[in-house]
Parts: sequence; C-alpha cells; structure tokens
Amino acid sequence: MDFDMNRVANNYSKSKKQDSTLGIGITSYQKLDKDNIKFIVSSSEELDLNKIREFIYSSFDYALIPVNRSLRRYHGDDKLFYATVIAHRSPKICAKVETSTFVKLNANSYLNEEMGTVWEKEKIGEEDFYVRQNDEDLDEVMDAISLSANIGISAAFDMTTFNPNYDVGSEVDVYYIKNNKPTIEKGKVTGLSKENVSVSVGGGKIDVPSGSIVKVYPGKGEETDVVDFLKKCYNPKSDVDFDYGALFNK
Repeated sequence: MDFDMNRVANNYSKSKKQDSTLGIGITSYQKLDKDNIKFIVSSSEELDLNKIREFIYSSFDYALIPVNRSLRRYHGDDKLFYATVIAHRSPKICAKVETSTFVKLNANSYLNEEMGTVWEKEKIGEEDFYVRQNDEDLDEVMDAISLSANIGISAAFDMTTFNPNYDVGSEVDVYYIKNNKPTIEKGKVTGLSKENVSVSVGGGKIDVPSGSIVKVYPGKGEETDVVDFLKKCYNPKSDVDFDYGALFNK
C-alpha cells in the first residue's frame, strides 16, 4: 500500500471551509468495516446533501463515496448543524490534473514522484483526473485527518447521540453491501448484541454494526400529533431529507 499522510491531511485542511466560527468538518466517525465508515459532520451553517458530498469528495480525493439515502440532519443545542452520513470506499482515487504535478511515463501513465505511485489520466464528466486503484486503509486515512484537524475528531465520540433508537421487532432501514453494491433496505430487527444488530431483510438475515441502522419506522399508531409538533418546532428551511422520525424516536 502506498499511503501519503500529508496528501490526506492537506486535502482535509483545504476542504474544511473556515468561517468566523467552526466551518464544516468531521466531528466523529464509526468504522463499519474495512470499506465503509459513518461520519458525524458539523457546521456553523446549515448542511445539505450537496455540501456534504462536495466536502467528502474533496477531502478524500473521491476515495470515499457518500451514500445519499443514509444522510440524516440534526439541529444541535450548541447552535451548530449536524449530519450523519455513511460513505463507502471507491475503487479508485482521483486527483485533479490542474492541481497536481505528475511526470509522464508513457501515453497514459503518470508518476507521482512524492508518493512513488503510478496513475492514469481519465475524463470524469467534463474534467480530466489522474486516477489509481484505491488501496488506502481507512484507519490510516482517519489518523491523518485527525492529526490535521482544528477540532477534535474521535472514533470514541458518543455515536448513540445521533444513531436512532430501536429494539427487537423495530422496522428499520439498514445499510449493507448486497451483491458488492451499497444498499439500504427496509427490514426488521431480530436480535441485539453489544456491537451488532441482527436484521431480517430481503428474505435473509444479516448482522451489522449499530451504525448501519439509518432509520427507524414508528410503531403502529405511534406517529401522532407529536411528529406534527416536531415539524412546527424545528421547521428547517429545506426539510426534504430532514428526519423528524429520528427526533421522535429519541
């Protein structure tokens, strides 16, 4: 594995958009497995899907891809805006041609002299990128970002504050890898342990980390005036993906 800690740290520092208070940044994370990670992202400004996607892409050279349907947003008591989102490992890492210094080896191969890695040039959308296979370790990546962060990033941060509450019998949306593809499907919790959750989904049973539960459905008859009350109280400007159910289930 060829890992460049400085590159990762510099990317994160550039992507962490500073303003007069905090700016957008990673507050904590939960590694679900070697290819999937759940982030708590915080900002002094309201977060939306596009902002979070852009932040994660630029911080990780497109090595991590946010899962759109996993996004949940929250308003903190500290007047900050929070969101949780799961990201999975991309097969390739990208670097923009215009901001990179590479030595051409042949028709389509380029050497990054600092890293000693070989890249190829590809067009993604309307832009040219240098790309290579993504062989970086998530633990090393997060260590590099934690060292560069202006705020503390901790895998030990209490993720339960942002994870939905559920019990055996709860109907949930669960994130898992199905046929080598990131998937979110509705299932039912059948068992609980200290670290994992057993879920009946798609005619089978899977065991996943607690952070893989991205939504809990209210039980029959439970979604009453309380949810309407929450909507009136919180009423964000753009609530397309705002999870009132998560507030209700706290």
